[in-house]
Amino acid sequence: MNFSIKAQAEMNFIFKVIAAHIVAAVQENWKTTLAGIIVAIIGVLQASIPLIEGHPIDQIDWASIGTKLVTAIGLVLAKDITIMDVVKGAPRAEPVKKP
Repeated sequence: MNFSIKAQAEMNFIFKVIAAHIVAAVQENWKTTLAGIIVAIIGVLQASIPLIEGHPIDQIDWASIGTKLVTAIGLVLAKDITIMDVVKGAPRAEPVKKP
């Protein structure tokens, strides 16, 4: 496909913005992002291994693969939760003052 220089620049900008958001999500919410990446890899492998082995494309369980990929997207976009998020309004422990 031949894209104009302007279209290529716009696509590069969009990819850079998406990459920046992904990097920020990984740095802030690494637990759910890692879980999402693992689920995505499992989904891709579940689709690609039968194709590599020569099975027809109609014998692949696309519903299961789609479910895994949607779950992966949700996990990548999710925010990690901490105990302080669960216990809203709970007082934070004050350091013990030595006499």
